[in-house]
Amino acid sequence: MLHLENILDLRTLAFNNLVTGVVFAIGLLVYAKVNKTLTGLRRQAIGFLMLSIGFLLLGMRGIVADFVSIIISNGLVGLGFYFTCQSVLSFLGAERQNFNRICLVLFVFLSVAFIYLTYLSPSVNSRIFIISAFVSMLSFYAYFALRGFKVASGQIFLTVFRFVFLAMAAL
Repeated sequence: MLHLENILDLRTLAFNNLVTGVVFAIGLLVYAKVNKTLTGLRRQAIGFLMLSIGFLLLGMRGIVADFVSIIISNGLVGLGFYFTCQSVLSFLGAERQNFNRICLVLFVFLSVAFIYLTYLSPSVNSRIFIISAFVSMLSFYAYFALRGFKVASGQIFLTVFRFVFLAMAAL
């Protein structure tokens, strides 16, 4: 019987994610340098880099210390997703101050929870739940922040972003 884990292992996926994220980040940084009027592109590039490095470190579990492959990696994934949401809100000119405050509180909780769930009461399932809840909450916030938002042009673009954030929140 053919199983997916026999075709692609976690480390291969992590490496592919790293390459893709770095390529996207470089492209966005170049585009941001050429188009200085577009806000949020640098944040998106930083988000891609953090997500990519975070997933790479997740894939290195058992090779590097648990602190790096669990705590640092998930912190980078959380920060990468924060920068991704932040870049969209910035690009559209949406309010970000409350988003930043909420993210700070959630990130502190995320960090403490990952330390606790790694060293004091180890639980992979709980760690997966915590990072998923973090991504879901940020996605819901971004969805609701963009729900009533109107733009003069690019309404389809905005609708797609709303759908993506809602889908991420639901997943």
